[in-house]
Amino acid sequence: MFTISKQGSIIVKLEGFVPRLGTKVYDKNLKPLGVVVDVIGNVKSPYMVVRPLESKESGKIVGDSLYVKDSPS
Repeated sequence: MFTISKQGSIIVKLEGFVPRLGTKVYDKNLKPLGVVVDVIGNVKSPYMVVRPLESKESGKIVGDSLYVKDSPS
């Protein structure tokens, strides 16, 4: 579940782990969509803020799932 902010960022409700800042975010076709720039909200219900790589891309993903690839520490 996500929304697009007035500034063009993608706000995504997190399920599972919380990704690190700078983690790449992918669309359902595993095409790079953006980068995690912030995590907001409370500990029990966090959201990530994603800066899209291209502003025109964010409108195309409405209703789709987004994915992150957890990189090793």
